[in-house]
Amino acid sequence: MNHSRRKLLTKLTVGGAFAAVTPFLIRQALAMGDRHYTQGFHKLQGAVLLNDKPVTQGMLVKPGDKVTTGSNSLAIFVVERDAFMLRSNSHLELSGVEGAIKTLNLLTGKILSVFDKGEKKIIVPTATMGIRGTAI
Repeated sequence: MNHSRRKLLTKLTVGGAFAAVTPFLIRQALAMGDRHYTQGFHKLQGAVLLNDKPVTQGMLVKPGDKVTTGSNSLAIFVVERDAFMLRSNSHLELSGVEGAIKTLNLLTGKILSVFDKGEKKIIVPTATMGIRGTAI
């Protein structure tokens, strides 16, 4: 997957967009160049917990953390150069080294993720997945 497409998928995930992509958004994402994304939670809706404590926007997520969403909830967050959108009734455990996520353990729920280069391990009890380059 080329670098420009990776940036487009990251931007769409961080922005909370998961609907149809318009040509305007594609042009804008391709024109962004190399951009740093702010770490932590970007969008919160409903009940979202980090390590069993309520989350506020901007809180950082690190390897070893657990993110849980309640019904009718949503959490969009960035860890290093990986972006995640966790939907309602989800429980995600992250593990890795030196700030980089290496393993995602989705115990229950729905997630949209876009990853930077590197190997990732995804653990799920049962799943229906669509993998498109670095997005899952």
